[in-house]
Amino acid sequence: MRKNIIKIVFVVIALALVYWVYQSIMSHETPDETFILLENLKQETKIDFLEMGNFELKWIAETGSETIIRGKGFQVIGAPKEKLDDIISFLKGNGFKVDINNVADGNFSWLRGYIKDKDICVVIEKITGYGETENQKILPDIGKRDVFIRCGKLD
Repeated sequence: MRKNIIKIVFVVIALALVYWVYQSIMSHETPDETFILLENLKQETKIDFLEMGNFELKWIAETGSETIIRGKGFQVIGAPKEKLDDIISFLKGNGFKVDINNVADGNFSWLRGYIKDKDICVVIEKITGYGETENQKILPDIGKRDVFIRCGKLD
């Protein structure tokens, strides 16, 4: 009986060791400049963003040509409007300027493109809860915003 307990303990320790080795050699994404920018944004604004992911974003050049940029981003659903102001303040405080070629306004959603050298960010703001189902409008929560942030680098 005692030998069986020792064997079980040994197996558990061995499995834990194998798992630890697997986790340590498993490839993790190396933080690049875009990742660091977004992490700094998250920390400085103290916004509870959803997990960061890889995204494509459309960027319009001064000539009017469109480029698809692979980048990173995250979103927050139902944030107070003041949090959007914090995001914009962070970008402007880090040298980003609004790019008028990448601005769109709607009744319930807005898009702003920001650029600093080759770094770009697109901030999409939507009033939380606005939508339509079966031709019936869903009333929005005017004080809350769904915010989507996508950043990347121009070639």
